Amino acid sequence: MIRLEQITKKYNERKVLNDLSINFREKEFVAILGPSGCGKSTLLNIISAIEKSDQGDLFLGNLNISKLNKKKQDYYRNNYISYIFQNYNLINYLNVLDNLIISSKLKGKDINKKEINNILYDLQIDNLSKNNVNLLSGGEQQRTAIARSLTSDAKIILADEPTGALDSINSIKIIEILKVLAKDKLVIMVTHNEKLAYKYADRIIKIKDGKIINDNKPKHKNYKNKKKKKKNKSCS
Repeated sequence: MIRLEQITKKYNERKVLNDLSINFREKEFVAILGPSGCGKSTLLNIISAIEKSDQGDLFLGNLNISKLNKKKQDYYRNNYISYIFQNYNLINYLNVLDNLIISSKLKGKDINKKEINNILYDLQIDNLSKNNVNLLSGGEQQRTAIARSLTSDAKIILADEPTGALDSINSIKIIEILKVLAKDKLVIMVTHNEKLAYKYADRIIKIKDGKIINDNKPKHKNYKNKKKKKKNKSCS
């Protein structure tokens, strides 16, 4: 579904990503691990087209996102990507429901309050819909951020340290939610929590110095399963 080929990104002449190539399946829960500054968050930003690589290409199926103009890249980001930020990026002076409604409006999506209420119910925050975000706990804010991402119905969810500011109980709740979402979507999570990653993620990718040093379930560029040698038709 998503493919990166020979991606290089520099900051102040330092290579944060160094000739990195990787291929993601249409439905899987991927955890990206590595030390601070190794390029994990930069990788998410390039996948979402928030940042542009210095070299290399980003593909959605056979479409080269890197070669699109800004307007088309914005369309890709708004319709295919949902980003769950570590700091939630919610509007604190609005309530939970209004945060979701505004997100739908910004993405040009028709507002379906029944659908939004169902999402809030599934995440067990429907009773907080009228509460201002600044009155919520960290776990409740993170679930609100996830609810907002689900209103877009995007096929790719990027989560940057979604449990970084949460206690262990709320961390498990958030990871379990992402695990369920990965049954129907591609979920890529950057995290320092190796214990939760190994317990819940389908695939673990380790990055160091801008390079992949380990991938326990790679999807090969030629779209073939190593054992069965059959074409995988799910990447489109």
